[in-house]
Amino acid sequence: MKTFYLFRSDIRKLEYYHKYTTLEEFEKLCHDFYLLMPLEFLKMGVFNKVIIWRLIDKPKKDIIFKFKNELGNKVIFIQKFCVHSFEEIFSLPRPNVSIFRGGFKEYDILINKISGFFGKTFYLGASRRFLPVYGGKYDYILYESELDIPKTNKENIKFMKFYKTSNPNIFYPLDAIPEFDMVWPWKYTRDHRKGELFFLDAIKKHSGLQKLKIYHCGNEVEKTKKLFKKYGVTNIICDDIKHYHDMNEIINNGICGLLTSDKEDGCPRLSTEILSCAIPLLIRNTTRILDYYFGHGRIDYVTYDDLYSKFLFIKENRKKIVNKMKDRLQKDLSMREICKKNIEEWGI
Repeated sequence: MKTFYLFRSDIRKLEYYHKYTTLEEFEKLCHDFYLLMPLEFLKMGVFNKVIIWRLIDKPKKDIIFKFKNELGNKVIFIQKFCVHSFEEIFSLPRPNVSIFRGGFKEYDILINKISGFFGKTFYLGASRRFLPVYGGKYDYILYESELDIPKTNKENIKFMKFYKTSNPNIFYPLDAIPEFDMVWPWKYTRDHRKGELFFLDAIKKHSGLQKLKIYHCGNEVEKTKKLFKKYGVTNIICDDIKHYHDMNEIINNGICGLLTSDKEDGCPRLSTEILSCAIPLLIRNTTRILDYYFGHGRIDYVTYDDLYSKFLFIKENRKKIVNKMKDRLQKDLSMREICKKNIEEWGI
C-alpha cells in the first residue's frame, strides 16, 4: 500500500472543516488546498492511503473517508488527531512520502528521531520559516515563490516548486457586474506584513487612487478603521472578515482583486482564490507567488503610479482579460492540473 503523510499544523484549535464527517461535505466545503491535494492524489491512484496528522489538546476520534478511486481501487483518507505528541506514528507502517507544512519545532524533532522513517520528505515552510530553523533534515525544500530561493546555496539544498490552487466548489466565476473598483482582503497583523501601510500611503499621496471605490474585509475591524483614519483614507469600505464560503461573491464584486503583501508575508492563498474566480489579480511585486501564474490574469505593480496605471489598464481591458482567464482556468488552474504538476515536479 502506497501511503502519503501530511503534517498540517501545530495549532491545536480545530478548524471549521473538522465538523464535516462525510466525503461529500468535505470536498464541497473545505477550502484548504493542503488537504484537498492528497485527496486528489487518492482519486488519481497515486496513493492508496493518506493520513493528515494534527496535534490536539484533548482526544478526538479520527475522521475517516473510504471510497473507490477512478481506477476502481479502495482508498482511505484519514484525519488523525494526536494528543500533545506524534509518538504513535512509529508504531505504524512507514509512509512513502511525507510533507511537513509550517516549519514547526515538533516536526523537526520528529523527523530526526528515526532516519528514513518518513520516506521521501518535503518541507514546506511558512513566512520567516522558509528553511527549517530547529535542525530538521528533509530531502527537499518546497517553495511557493522564486523570490524565496537564496542567491547562494552552500549547503546544496534541493529545492522544488509547490503549486497550489483553490477549491472550485468555493471559488469560481460569477459573471457579476462589479460594484467596487478593488476588493482588498487581508488580516490585520502587528508587523503589517500584508503591506497595508504601503497601500494606505499610496492612497494618501495619489489623487487617482483616492477616487477609487475599494472594499476591504478582514479581522480587527476597529483597529483597521483607526489605521485608515490615521492615513486620512476615506474611500475604503471596511467590513468584518467573511467565512470562506462568502468570499467568492465578495471577490467577484470587484473590477480586480488587490494584494499588497511584502516579502515577509507567506504566499497568500488569496492569490489563487482570486485567480480561480477569473478576476484580474493586481499584485505587488514583493508578494510571494510562483512565476507560473504569469499570464493567468496576474498583473504586477511596483510603485504608486504603477499601481494606478495597471488598474486603469485592467478596467479598460477587463472583459478581454476575464475571458482569457476563464479559457485557461480548467486547463492551467484546475485541481487536477495543479496536482499533476506537483506530482511531476516531486517525482512521486
